[in-house]
Amino acid sequence: WRPEADRRLLDEYGRTARIYETHGDLLFGGIESIVREISEASHGLDLVVLDVRRVGEVADVSRRLLDDLHRFVRKQGCEVPLIDPDGLLVRTADGDDVLPTFATVAAAIVWCEDWLIQRHSGRHPSEETYRFRDHPLFTRASARVVDALERSMQPHSYADGESIVAESDTDAGVFVIMGGRVRCSLTTTDGITRHLATLTPGTCFGEVYLVADAPHPLALHADGSVELFELTRDEFAKIGQADPELWAAIVATFMSAFRDDLDRTLRSLAAGRLITR
Repeated sequence: WRPEADRRLLDEYGRTARIYETHGDLLFGGIESIVREISEASHGLDLVVLDVRRVGEVADVSRRLLDDLHRFVRKQGCEVPLIDPDGLLVRTADGDDVLPTFATVAAAIVWCEDWLIQRHSGRHPSEETYRFRDHPLFTRASARVVDALERSMQPHSYADGESIVAESDTDAGVFVIMGGRVRCSLTTTDGITRHLATLTPGTCFGEVYLVADAPHPLALHADGSVELFELTRDEFAKIGQADPELWAAIVATFMSAFRDDLDRTLRSLAAGRLITR
């Protein structure tokens, strides 16, 4: 989940990144078709990601051809990340230049999005931070709403891996991310934890559960160090008791963010881009 400016940029340039999933053993016949396909496609792409999680045996000739492919694609101006949790194809592309390697599709996609944003905007999204009043959530809010939230919201800092919100948490409020990233996950009925999204600076979460006074259904953990502000449920209720008109304006601000989140999720589902593994 990213601020609107980053989402617009990725809508424009996202298709210049492509993931190729490979299956079975990589013997000479199979690798030949892969090399031909990727070599032809790389002329119009910024990123070519090779997913080898479902690969079994890799012949020596295939390794040599893949090393040649990596060098060729990079000369076209393409980066060549790998999704290779078992280290099956970890190689150096040119001298000591190690290929970016990831354990999951989701991690690779986050990296690719960061890379595209940096290339096409000159910004480093992984390093971005916001001051309170510059947060994108407040773009459409009145000065009165921003002033009230700045007085009422509490700053928090979290270390890497630290829990921010537990599943079914009934006390947590709404959180506005100023710096760092937050990992969003859900535990299935089979006890498997599924990664659902990575939330970046400039986004928020929990607004609909605050307004509805409902438990947070997802778990959220710091992915690196995180700085954010929280509007607690108690503070939200105090605003409603003291100034119903201001309370309604704050609700409208949060609901505009929720609408944007819902729109993004629906567009991702329609495009088949929702990755949870």
